[in-house]
Amino acid sequence: MSAADSIREVPNLSNDGLRGATQYWDGQFDDARLAIALAMTAVKEGATVVNHVKVEELIQESGKVSGVAAVDQLDGTEYRVRARVVINATGVFSDSVRRMDNPDAGDIMTTSQGMHLVLDREFLGGDTAVMIPSTDDGRVLFAIPWYNRVILGTTDTGGVAVDRHPAPLDSEIDYLLEHMGRYLVKRGDSGATSKISRSHQILVSEKGLLTVAGGKWTTYRQMAEEAVDKACTLGGLGAQPCLTRDLPLLHSGPVKGDLLDAELPYTLGDIDRGLKEEMAMTLDDLLSRRTRSLLLDSEAVVRIARRETDGRTLRSG
Repeated sequence: MSAADSIREVPNLSNDGLRGATQYWDGQFDDARLAIALAMTAVKEGATVVNHVKVEELIQESGKVSGVAAVDQLDGTEYRVRARVVINATGVFSDSVRRMDNPDAGDIMTTSQGMHLVLDREFLGGDTAVMIPSTDDGRVLFAIPWYNRVILGTTDTGGVAVDRHPAPLDSEIDYLLEHMGRYLVKRGDSGATSKISRSHQILVSEKGLLTVAGGKWTTYRQMAEEAVDKACTLGGLGAQPCLTRDLPLLHSGPVKGDLLDAELPYTLGDIDRGLKEEMAMTLDDLLSRRTRSLLLDSEAVVRIARRETDGRTLRSG
């Protein structure tokens, strides 16, 4: 594309030094919605899915992992679940679970955090995303239209602590604004962790704990298939063809109804569905993951949380 064509696609693109651009097409999805679709499909296929339950320890018998002790984080109910095989698929928490099995287990995960800024759609001025393939420190930046907003990211900051609610660093915010500001104009650590492999690996401890770590959404079906095949071998269940390789996922489309807030694309029907069909247990479940309201407009979420609608109170705390 010529420089003029590029600016027609992205009106706020700076023409300072612009020679042109390459245009390509890619896929976009909502990671939280896909996770919910996976959970709902698993239930349909016979799985027992639990929400807000934390594993506190691994049950061990005769030197082998034979289950988990877990606690419901909402009401304190304790569970002891027996299993032929326990699969540790806990992402950045993988090492903490591995140390329940072996306190001396070394780290297999290298932590880094990436953050995005959520901006008004006018930031780009159009419907085309922008990718900067290489900043001066070798990182890649994106500005992508998403839910009538623009997502600007991502950073890759290494050496951060594992946290359920990570917070962006001021340096990350400054980095995104500074670097994207070089390429866009408002009209009217050398990224060491970015070089680390995102490929997954499957490990089996001496006591039989199966850990699947690393990977990414792009390869989640392959990761699951390999982990389950290995678990079948460990549990003496015998080999069988993968049943989920081409399995369609349950999908929930838009729900009609009154808008939750004028600044958000969600309705009261989305809230009802989250409660009745999608295993939402808390207000945060509904506004952060069943809908993406908190990411899109935190001020609107505060209004929703304080408002009574149709006789139902949506109040946190």
